[in-house]
Amino acid sequence: MTDNNTTGYKRFEVRKAPRQRRSRSTVESIKQAALELAAQEGFTELNTTQIAERAGVSKGSLYQYFSNREAIFMALFEDATTGMAEVMKALYLQILDLPPHEGIPKAIRRHLELFRQHELIFLTLPGQVPQLRLASQPITYESMIARFTRTYIRERIPEISDSDLERRAFFIHEIVKGCIASFVSDRPAKISDRSFVEDLSEIIIGYSLKGAQ
Repeated sequence: MTDNNTTGYKRFEVRKAPRQRRSRSTVESIKQAALELAAQEGFTELNTTQIAERAGVSKGSLYQYFSNREAIFMALFEDATTGMAEVMKALYLQILDLPPHEGIPKAIRRHLELFRQHELIFLTLPGQVPQLRLASQPITYESMIARFTRTYIRERIPEISDSDLERRAFFIHEIVKGCIASFVSDRPAKISDRSFVEDLSEIIIGYSLKGAQ
């Protein structure tokens, strides 16, 4: 049995939020089971029967909280992006006053670590279930990074115009995200983590702070 007969983005909605410790434990077991199965088989072929069996719960218990597998995927996706946002927010507060040649490599290195840690959810899942990204609200992680990028540039180039700021922030965000995603997915043997971080940092510093005094 699969959950592909549901239509519209409502299939991504969580049915009921857990409130008690036991229910929270059940929900976490379901999400962990889905993650483990996806690591072995991918997300495309998963169904709620498999997930419930792996979690050690009945399908009825699963359906109390998740209407279908897509709702579980959405919960995993939101957990990962929210957690990544919290980590990067704390880091950005640390590097905001650092000189660019120290702060930007530190940020890129942490981005790389997070993408690797959440590769299955942040990179594989949207590729196998593309509707998920369309159904989600603006991603906490990406929205926060965009805001920080604007703040970082504005503080170093106070006179920058709004249009120039938006253009630079857009390209920086896409370059960093795209390069890290490709590096993590492709695993190029001849590019070390160190050289990747150094080269990408040089590109970002040169472009983002172009014209800074």
